[in-house]
Order: sequence, then C-alpha cells, then structure tokens
Amino acid sequence: MDHIDGTVSSYQAMKASLTNIMHKHPKVWAVENLDALRESLRPTPEDVLGLTHGSSHADSELFEGMTLEYQWIRCGEGMDMHSHSWWHLFFLISGQVTISFEDGSERLLCPGDVAFVPPGAPHGFRNSDIAIDAVMYSLTNKAALARIGQLGAASTVTVE
Repeated sequence: MDHIDGTVSSYQAMKASLTNIMHKHPKVWAVENLDALRESLRPTPEDVLGLTHGSSHADSELFEGMTLEYQWIRCGEGMDMHSHSWWHLFFLISGQVTISFEDGSERLLCPGDVAFVPPGAPHGFRNSDIAIDAVMYSLTNKAALARIGQLGAASTVTVE
C-alpha cells in the first residue's frame, strides 16, 4: 500500500463538484463540553463519542451517508491494528498520535494533520505521550453502509 501525502484541489473546484447537500439546522458542539464528556468517560473503555444531529442515535447521520465522531487515544495507550468496512477521515486536533499501517509503515500525526484510511485498510494508533490524550474528529461513511446493510464489525488483524 502506498502511503503518500494526499492531493488537494481548489476550493472553487471542490465547491462546484457538490451536488447533493441535505438541509438541516446548524449545530455546534462546544469543545469544553466534549472534553468534559471525554474526562467523565476516562474510567470506562469508551473512546469515541458520536456527534448526533438530534437527541438519539437515529439522528447520527449528519449529512448524506456520513457520521462525525469525536475520538481519542488516551495518553500512553494505543489501539490495535484493525480494519472495517467503512472509511475514516481523521482530523487530529490535539496531542500527537502515531498511525500505523499493515505494511509496517507509520506516520506521526500532529494537530492539524488529516489522515484518510480507506475501507478494509488495516490501521492502528499509538499515543506515546504519557500526559496528553490525542484527540481527533473522524468523518466516516458508516451511515451509508448501515442504510444498505453493509456495516460490518471491526476485525482484528495480525501483522507480522
């Protein structure tokens, strides 16, 4: 697998390509509220919060086929190599985390970095900092897969 830096296009070209935008009311998730929730979940195995549009899990589709998650890797911890049927677009907002891939390559992500993991691509995370959680947003196509019955469970992979 070739892990190269992604490409970009102009804002005007991107904007011109948008054709199907659902109209929903604007939402704001205040970082201090998200951080407080993350801290309250510290003694639990929870490591992701779904940012929903409404008051139930049925409202998790923020826009056509996509969900947004607030995810963290606790200080000094990691997430084993795994793969799943959905893609991730990770936006690191604080801390640092090393993302690893099936071929053994790794990349240190710093605040502001964006990483795309395609469906089925084994990946894992490691936060080597013993004092600061790595916090990121993850945009996924879980809603689209759920709609067509293809939202598979995560699978663990062994990398030699």
